Amino acid sequence: MASRDRVEPRVTDKCFGCGQLNPGGLKLKFSIDGDSVSAEFTPSAAHEGYPGYLHGGITCAVLDEAMGWAAYHLSSGALAATARLQIKFRRPIFIGEPLTVKASITRKSSRHLWTQATMKRKDGKLAAEATAIMVIGGPE
Repeated sequence: MASRDRVEPRVTDKCFGCGQLNPGGLKLKFSIDGDSVSAEFTPSAAHEGYPGYLHGGITCAVLDEAMGWAAYHLSSGALAATARLQIKFRRPIFIGEPLTVKASITRKSSRHLWTQATMKRKDGKLAAEATAIMVIGGPE
């Protein structure tokens, strides 16, 4: 019997971050650019926290998804789960304003990946940034 505590690789279109068939998901589409991955995201009213502003939890989810994609696509398909995530909110993020999220791997070991991500507003200003430690193979 498989343990639910172990992350098993499966293809899904229902992921909250990138699943294109998840009606409530973010539907992020990442592309690889050298040693990083990136995606565009425009928050809608469904993502609102304080009126007119993106909810901080959605900001965190977008950055976490980007770092997960970096872990997988920039590290030979390593399946990794977020063990620790740290986020810094730098500027307000507005509903309806296009954003660019970018992530990369900063360090590797046999069991962990260290990742970083940034989210920039359309004016190019840094809105949020994050770092994460990813456990390769998921939690045991």
